[in-house]
Amino acid sequence: MACLTDSKLVYSIKGFQILLYTTFFYYSILFDLDLSYQLYPKIGIVIQ
Repeated sequence: MACLTDSKLVYSIKGFQILLYTTFFYYSILFDLDLSYQLYPKIGIVIQ
């Protein structure tokens, strides 16, 4: 049971991170910010 709970926790954390990254990327496009590539180059690579 513990392993099952741990895996669910990891998936929820990764899902939350992906949600944050996509939201930030969306707003960076919306407001035409270059900060997304300067501060978070890895995120831009992952989404592309």
